[in-house]
Amino acid sequence: DTLACTFFIDLLILSTIIRSFGRAVSMSALSPQKKIVVALASTMLAVALGFSSNNPNSRPVNVDPRSSFASRAYDADTDSFRRLKYRIDAVHKWSSVGSTIRKKRWRRSGPLFLSSNPISNFVERASSFIATMSEEQEENAYDTALDEQRKKGVGKVTRTAARQHQGEKSRPGRKGYTTRKDSQPFVDIDPSGVVGDYNHYRTNSLGSTPDRAVSILTSDVLAYVRGEPIFSRVLDGDLGENILIDQLSYTFFEVGKRYRFSKKEGGVDGAIIEVTEPAVPCANLCNLPFINTELLEPRQRIEKCQSFIEKLGIDDGFRGWYAKVVVPGRIMP
Repeated sequence: DTLACTFFIDLLILSTIIRSFGRAVSMSALSPQKKIVVALASTMLAVALGFSSNNPNSRPVNVDPRSSFASRAYDADTDSFRRLKYRIDAVHKWSSVGSTIRKKRWRRSGPLFLSSNPISNFVERASSFIATMSEEQEENAYDTALDEQRKKGVGKVTRTAARQHQGEKSRPGRKGYTTRKDSQPFVDIDPSGVVGDYNHYRTNSLGSTPDRAVSILTSDVLAYVRGEPIFSRVLDGDLGENILIDQLSYTFFEVGKRYRFSKKEGGVDGAIIEVTEPAVPCANLCNLPFINTELLEPRQRIEKCQSFIEKLGIDDGFRGWYAKVVVPGRIMP
């Protein structure tokens, strides 16, 4: 009878949530008022599940922190699936404003317990809900700052680079190959790309596509990467960027948006590019000297390269951006 009553309460609460919002949604997508309703309903569900438990002790349930709200988790102790009481979706975001970067934060609910104590359940879930509201306010503040930066942001070119075709050394996997671009006092860009620059993959696999005419990178990325001791030797140009920009974060740029390079702030002359896609880290980066060194064993090189690629792949644009040239021109630091 108790189990049947609990199941009925469970269905009643879930149907109330579905009727209220039309479908299951993540906590981050709800208004504060709806979050309160979800929290109260979830707490009631926690109480119901607590009363239905025959075990006076809390039992852990293993669950992927990225699983969706109101999901089901496998309980290894009972070899069955148990409905979760309440949880908050994991949120991951890399954030940076004004050339500073905030590390990725995982909001994890941690091990979930099917406790028989409804009071403990209520206190625990209330604390989690308050923490979520605080995180939501922080994210909203970041989004607002980012919008303002995109409206008014003006960066500074600190380095321009290109690397000419060098025969076999320009082929990935061959001795002497590197992704590094050599510093230049300026670069001239046109729809075909950066004058005097060569990229093997773009030329041979993509038919010299104009959508990858120029590669750009922001200095906040390099600053963050160098913050880890094993990557402290990363140099400007190692990631193959033609243009290195300071005083803006990588999140400033957006696919489909156009940007002008002028000699002075607010200038109406100069080259114009249009961002086409984020750059994706690849295994060619393993050829950089600080990774492909004889001081490391082959296994260590592979591990270091994998770690480097993962570090650069945490968000769109973190590795850099590709752009096509709308208005040709000269760009210099």
